[in-house]
Amino acid sequence: MNQNESIQDMQKRFTHIINHLASLGKMFPKKDLINKVLRCLSREWQLKVTIIAESKDLTIMSHASLFGKLQEHEMELMRLSQNEDRNKKKKSIALKASSSSYEENGKDDNIEEDDDDDE
Repeated sequence: MNQNESIQDMQKRFTHIINHLASLGKMFPKKDLINKVLRCLSREWQLKVTIIAESKDLTIMSHASLFGKLQEHEMELMRLSQNEDRNKKKKSIALKASSSSYEENGKDDNIEEDDDDDE
C-alpha cells in the first residue's frame, strides 16, 4: 500500500494487477491473494489485519468482503482523526500578561473643593 493511498485505490490497483496476471495465465489461490493484501498494509493496520486473519477462514473469504472490512476500518480511522483534529482546535490558549507602570506629570487626582460660605 502506498503512503496516503485509500483502500479503494489499493483495491483498484490490486485488481488491475491480478487481472493482468490472469490474462497471462498466472492464477493464484484465493487464500494467497487475501494474504498478499493483508501483508501489504502498513503498520497502523496491523491490529485489523490480525483480527481478520484470526477470526475468518481466509480460504472462503471473498475479495469484496475483505476490502469491505478494510474500507469500514478506514472510515473509522478517518472519523477518529477528524474528532482529534476538532479537539485540538478547541483547546484554549493562555496569554501571558505583563504589567507596566506609568507616571502622570503635573496632575493631581484629588479634587479640591472650594468652601465658599454664603452668609
